[in-house]
Amino acid sequence: MSGNLTAGLIAGVFYLISPCATDSLYWLAAGATGFLSGFFILLTANIYIQARRSTGRRLCIFAWFTAVLAMGSKESALSLPLLLTLLEFSESESRKGWFRRLLPFYLIAFLFVLNVALIQLSYPNDGNFSRYGLSWMIPRNLLHYFIYPLAGAMPPNIGEYTLIKLIVYPVMWILPLFLGSERAKKLTLLGFGWIGISSLPFLSWIMDFEGFLPRVCDIPSRYFNIPSMGASMVVCGFCLMLHDRFRKTISIITAVLILVFMVFTSVQWTHKKVQPIVHSAETEACLVDIALSSWNGANCLYIGAFGLSEFRIDCYNKMYFHGSLIQVDPFPLDAPAGARMLCGPAATPRLYIFDGNRWSVERSFDSCARTTEIIEDR
Repeated sequence: MSGNLTAGLIAGVFYLISPCATDSLYWLAAGATGFLSGFFILLTANIYIQARRSTGRRLCIFAWFTAVLAMGSKESALSLPLLLTLLEFSESESRKGWFRRLLPFYLIAFLFVLNVALIQLSYPNDGNFSRYGLSWMIPRNLLHYFIYPLAGAMPPNIGEYTLIKLIVYPVMWILPLFLGSERAKKLTLLGFGWIGISSLPFLSWIMDFEGFLPRVCDIPSRYFNIPSMGASMVVCGFCLMLHDRFRKTISIITAVLILVFMVFTSVQWTHKKVQPIVHSAETEACLVDIALSSWNGANCLYIGAFGLSEFRIDCYNKMYFHGSLIQVDPFPLDAPAGARMLCGPAATPRLYIFDGNRWSVERSFDSCARTTEIIEDR
């Protein structure tokens, strides 16, 4: 996109280590759709740039195919036609035939939007449309989508918007527009446009905010996966400005410092953010193991006081218990004699057996509650 291999590599590394991808790294569903759609978005953009410079149709057809894969991976890729339009008009070459080149992508996006709308309308109360709306949430989200990838994701205090970050970093990212060469200006403007356009599918998404002005990023980081690509372009625009206006050594040192700071701060911040997820997963895995050891393989096993969702209970029934795992609270009064119940909390799980009149403790288990201290002791 920049026409500069070094800038492209720096942008790629910056995107790779950005904490914007925390959810995508540790949440299976977000990673499968977020990284997959991001890959096909970039692949489509790359093929499109090559196709507009060729005379054949083969590359165009390939770009249509990868666009379908991108939009089919995640709804955020529905901004792809607009991103390709941005790339089309950022090129200095002739734009003859641009409408004909872009029209198929808009038609593909329209079909996907129609499909998503029909599916969501079939779930009027629980679908994603219940979380969308025209409200003050749009400017609130817009603040996040620009500030977080460009300032909030940078050190120090990853994830927070300090006063110095809201002053120093914006000045750095805007400088190429005034002091940079044409290629630095182009890449910076391309990055700003990429952030704004790729944020459109989520701008009206209703979030649980505490206030209008952002102080800490309270949007799930998976929504910043595609916009953070634009942030990496802006950072590269700044490095290109230093390269073209000053000495090459200064630009290299600056790029290395930014990447080193991001490596150390992002890894620490990401590790901190995912610890509750890791602890919860280990706790639940321990509880499932205890439940399996408590089940006799034939009769039903009651389970309660662990806070497991009915969806998870249904999943565990399909995977392990063949429909014999039943979540109840409190102890069931109509249980047959010999019934078993695993009861919590997770710190003191106990297995009870019903003798026909009352429940009595059969066995106590070690704590399943996972904490940072337990992990560190290991």
